[in-house]
Amino acid sequence: MPLVIRQGPYAPITDLQWRTLRLLYPDDYMREVAKAMDIAKDLETCKALLRGESVTADRIDWEATKRYEVRL
Repeated sequence: MPLVIRQGPYAPITDLQWRTLRLLYPDDYMREVAKAMDIAKDLETCKALLRGESVTADRIDWEATKRYEVRL
């Protein structure tokens, strides 16, 4: 299902566009993205975490992991 592009930055998002976005990016997935963005120190680490790969401890923001109670 292709995402319909809005006509401009101030054009309202239609109900169909919202439904499409929710199908493409469910809440559980977006929570994982937000968590990875918060605990990763750089983009490559964030992408590795989202792929489920191991990363070295120096690439993780340990204060952020405490907020999520993540065990790494």
